[in-house]
Amino acid sequence: MTKVAKRVFLFAIVLLNVASIFGCHPPLKKEAQGPEESLRQVRFSLPKFRDDMDRDSLTLAVKRNLEYLNRLNSETVFQYGPHHFTCQQVRKSQEAFLDLLSRGLDAEQMSREIRKKFQVYQATGQNGERKVLFTGYYEPIYEGRLIPDESFRYPLYRPPDDLIRIDLSLFSERFKGENIIARIEGKKILPYYSRYRSRQKRF
Repeated sequence: MTKVAKRVFLFAIVLLNVASIFGCHPPLKKEAQGPEESLRQVRFSLPKFRDDMDRDSLTLAVKRNLEYLNRLNSETVFQYGPHHFTCQQVRKSQEAFLDLLSRGLDAEQMSREIRKKFQVYQATGQNGERKVLFTGYYEPIYEGRLIPDESFRYPLYRPPDDLIRIDLSLFSERFKGENIIARIEGKKILPYYSRYRSRQKRF
């Protein structure tokens, strides 16, 4: 905590495909059992930090994350590997990172500032294989109008009445998480029409 007290802020940066770091630490012998094992602080052989995407999108992501943090109690505790930090500390770290982004630093300057001012954490992966799976979710928003025009020419249809989703895990545990989309014809369960055939049928 002395680094935090000296205003060396925390920002957890997950590093992907950085062989220099992976080679400097012994791999895990087992799968991480909890948050305290999922990240570890990198103290030596820090890499050069590079980003192959535009900086504006990163700036926007940090700002939105700060909006979320600002809604939380400042004493809310976050865990980074074996270390714990309050929401206030995490918020300050991201404000400091946002300040770096606003300076227009080049990649070398940015990398140097991160090394100097932030604690860096690496995802440990599973079973010492040095592989990490990241997933993301979003809710798309589509524009529409109640009256068709040149821009909004195609109507949205509700799912057809004869379309059914079958949960295969009800038949066997080996199909857990698997579903099929089907239709019933007489006493037969058949695959549902392709998009093209379905559209032909409904129009």
